[in-house]
This record gives sequence, structure tokens and C-alpha cells, in this order.
Amino acid sequence: QTNYGFGNSLCERLCEERRRDGLHGLAVQYGLIGDVGAALDFNLSDTMTSVRKQRVLSAIDVLDKLLAIQYPIVTSQLKEDIMSAQLSGKVGVRVVGELWSVLGIDPNTTPDNTTIGEIGLESLFAIQLQHELKDQLDINVSLNQLKGLTVGMFKDYNSGNQEPILNQLKA
Repeated sequence: QTNYGFGNSLCERLCEERRRDGLHGLAVQYGLIGDVGAALDFNLSDTMTSVRKQRVLSAIDVLDKLLAIQYPIVTSQLKEDIMSAQLSGKVGVRVVGELWSVLGIDPNTTPDNTTIGEIGLESLFAIQLQHELKDQLDINVSLNQLKGLTVGMFKDYNSGNQEPILNQLKA
């Protein structure tokens, strides 16, 4: 998983650099593809995720639209109905709990001013965080903005205080 995340991150940086140089480059962050590949036998009921498996034909169908987007990194995934996720527990608390696990940190001992980018964030989970912030705060967050958020901001968010994240994203 670490190598996979590193490889994806490297490809994303390459696409960003190509776009800065006026060339084409596109990294597509697909969600789980359920009818081929690694997620074929993956059971989502065993995980805490807000995405559903998509079919490979669905992923291919949106590719022409994704190629027309002027951003170097785009996402294509199917979201779970947010109401069912909320009925099963507080979504923000669940996602922030996953964040600590994915980053491999203890939020009680990691300095509050440490950014998520300094720690390193796997691209698939970054997508989930972007969706969480869109759903809960009604704000689109770029990958660079996400990397600028701090451990302290997510601790506040986990306790119900959205202001630090909102202030940072609107700055």
C-alpha cells in the first residue's frame, strides 16, 4: 500500500509539473473498481468508507469528460448515500478517526501545527477527505489545500469545531 501511494503521488506531481509547463498531464484518482482488479473480492461492509465500488465500464465512460478538465488531478468515484452513513454514526468523527490510522500518528502526541502534507497522505484517502469536507462544509478542497490543513484543525473538526478548517480553506 505504501508503494502504491508513493507511485500515485509521484504521477500526480509529474502531471502538475507538466501542466505548469503548458503540456497535458492528467492523473485520475479512481475509486474502487469492483468488477476487476484488487477490489474484486474486497468487501466494503468490512470497512468504514463513504464510497461504493464502481464498474470498470462506468470508469471508462467518464474518461472523455475527465480528459477535458483543465486540472492535473481529478477524481472519479461513486459515493455512498450520505444519509445512511450519518445514521450509522457521526461521519466527521469516523473520517477523522480513519485519518489518524491512515497517517499512522497519535493525534495526542503529534504537534497540532504539523500539516497533513508534512506527514504524507495516501491519494485514495485524500479523495475521501475531500468528499467529507464537501459534504459537511459545502466547500471544494484541492489536494494542495488539504495538505495545508493541520493535525490541530482536524482535532477541532473531530470535536465539532469547523471554524479552523473553514478559515484556512477560505484564506
